[in-house]
Amino acid sequence: MNWKSTIGLILLIAGLLVGALKLGRLYDPAPAAERLSAKLTAKASPKVAQVIKRVPAGRAAYALLIILPAGLGAVLLLTSYKPKAKPLKPAPATEVAPKPAPRGAARPAKVKTGKAAIHACNLLEFRSEARQLWKFD
Repeated sequence: MNWKSTIGLILLIAGLLVGALKLGRLYDPAPAAERLSAKLTAKASPKVAQVIKRVPAGRAAYALLIILPAGLGAVLLLTSYKPKAKPLKPAPATEVAPKPAPRGAARPAKVKTGKAAIHACNLLEFRSEARQLWKFD
């Protein structure tokens, strides 16, 4: 397990646990949220205080204690797992006649120092059957 899956699992369990405690009527975060919003309203600026009064404390507590941890945990869990790469099967061996070496090699390739990009490659095959020009761009 990596850190994403560990934190995601903890957050998902915490969000589901708070939700289960709320549904089982064992714990209700709304009264604590109301007390906290009253303290924040007294200390905050007037615009922030209006926003805090407009949002019900119970709804904000459920969003912050159930939906946010469970959703974030699920996202972390889903992004932490990578699909395993399947091993490639080797291609069946087929017997191919080896190509004869080209007879008309004009000159050896020049070796440049440093990195250079190859923009085009032309290949001319000399055979008794036919001449073909292969161009790769």
